[in-house]
Amino acid sequence: MQGDNMVIHRAVSRLPLAWDTLATGTEFHLCRAWLAAAELTLPDEPCYITQPGTYPEGAAVGYVTRRSAASDRDSLNRNTRVDHLLAAALGNGRREFLDKVLPSLSCGGWTLVNSTMLLRPGLDPDRRRSVRAELLAALQSCAVGAGARSMNFPYVEDHNEELRELLLGEGFLPFPVGAHSAITVSWNSFAGYLAHLPKNRRSSVRSELARLSDAGVRYRVAGLDEELAERLVPMGAATVERHQGTVDVDGIRARLLQLAQMGSRVVLAEHDGVVRGFGVIIIWKGQMYARMVGFDYDFQQRLPLFFGVMYEQIRFAIENGIGVIEYATTAERAKAFRGARIIGQNGFIKVFDGADADTLSVLLAAPRDDESAARRA
Repeated sequence: MQGDNMVIHRAVSRLPLAWDTLATGTEFHLCRAWLAAAELTLPDEPCYITQPGTYPEGAAVGYVTRRSAASDRDSLNRNTRVDHLLAAALGNGRREFLDKVLPSLSCGGWTLVNSTMLLRPGLDPDRRRSVRAELLAALQSCAVGAGARSMNFPYVEDHNEELRELLLGEGFLPFPVGAHSAITVSWNSFAGYLAHLPKNRRSSVRSELARLSDAGVRYRVAGLDEELAERLVPMGAATVERHQGTVDVDGIRARLLQLAQMGSRVVLAEHDGVVRGFGVIIIWKGQMYARMVGFDYDFQQRLPLFFGVMYEQIRFAIENGIGVIEYATTAERAKAFRGARIIGQNGFIKVFDGADADTLSVLLAAPRDDESAARRA
């Protein structure tokens, strides 16, 4: 691989103006606005890689990731950190190895989906492969220069065959990570959405909507400003703590304020004028990104507030000509029941020390302890 002709930038403010023209609707997490938000919370400076010139053929992003108390508290930092992902892939009893992969250069964007590179539209297949290889070489140079023990792409989608082939050919090891999901919005009305569902699922959605209506819960979409973001912090923190077991409240506040500064919108679930739940949405090039959610669990009890947020997102997408709603990981089956398609993903890691790479290859090929126990039971 050769990456010597690439340019390394250390801040979004230094990126060529044409950067966003490379990012498609499925690559919001690589646009300038999201990268700028990431810079505010990541402990190490990033590396943004492009070819020389004002309109590069390709671009890539990498962040040095380390284990720290701050990154352990922050759910997005933790879930994009390769040692955390490998711990889930390896199972119990093998986690002492994980210190050997950190620090690691995490590539492809600060997100739980679609770790990838940017390529100029219209490149022929041979040129696409060549540009990808040059970008990967430059990323590896960044990793070595930063003293990283490994580099990784944490969430490569199954259909990204060109990138997967390149990574496997360059000695990266695949490991399992969570899938994510998306809804293709092809209906002219919410009634059309309901009609496309199988009868049993359509009945379930109608039942959930009726329960919410009978309980006096109403949904609306609002602009997310700083005052509203502050009001949503307790619910956002409650949701993270409920699912992760721990929460960094200051991190939740910072994330919501970042989303507000980016011009995000938010679906609000209200009862008697009081917000009882929310789901932030970002619109980018005709696609909706459903992001942070939060709920008042004392009020919620058994009400399906989360799915009410999902249905309001679908309504908004239909009314505003949005073609795709993309969701991050978690609750894939429940989302699929309501019309989403599941998008498989794998992580890929390259450990620079040869002996450690061989050890990790053996560990990933061996049955997990919990899988062996399940077979014996």
